[in-house]
Amino acid sequence: MRSPAPHPDVAPAAPVELWTIRQAAEYLNVHRRTIERRTYDGTLTVYKINAHHVRLDAAQVRALAVLTPAGGAR
Repeated sequence: MRSPAPHPDVAPAAPVELWTIRQAAEYLNVHRRTIERRTYDGTLTVYKINAHHVRLDAAQVRALAVLTPAGGAR
């Protein structure tokens, strides 16, 4: 039996680069608690790996770096 052809309107899921909270904090040069606050307020999406580990989408972290002024908002 042949497998069905993929639907033309559905793109295959692209692999996502996932970072730890520590990696994101180092990339943005901020404390890990700052990253945790961004996950709580919904700015960054959290992917739960298991009961004790979470990961962040690296593309979202990079986008946040572009949106955040150097030295923080005052």
